[in-house]
Amino acid sequence: MASVTSEHLANVKDMFTTCFGYSPYEVQTQVIAEAFYTKTDQVVVQATGGGKSAIPLGVLRMAGGVGVVVVPLQTIGSNQASSAQKMCGDITAYHWDEMAPREKAKLLSDLSKLTSVKSTRIMLYVSPQSLEGKDNHLVAGL
Repeated sequence: MASVTSEHLANVKDMFTTCFGYSPYEVQTQVIAEAFYTKTDQVVVQATGGGKSAIPLGVLRMAGGVGVVVVPLQTIGSNQASSAQKMCGDITAYHWDEMAPREKAKLLSDLSKLTSVKSTRIMLYVSPQSLEGKDNHLVAGL
């Protein structure tokens, strides 16, 4: 398995500072580097204000693609989607819970037509409440 080098950490710090406008916490740098360079899953437990929300954005910023963040409350998803777009202009963020059925259908259609995700940076925030029920288009669409 690949390991994270000092060059990898420097790359993450540069990306983070450029994208978000501030220096990352050490845990953010380490977790983003581990996820991106070693392609391993990461679990982060931090107190409120510890920088957890920026970690999936940092990985998405480096890797490209489509990310899904499950948030515990609908209001948190709304705030994080709004903040994500403000923090890094090349990330498009959606809050699934607040999207109208027609918007959800269009997004799923657009995602199904992607031929390359390298230059795509889409983050989708969802709460468990929005994943309930028989008309769960997100799960069916994935």
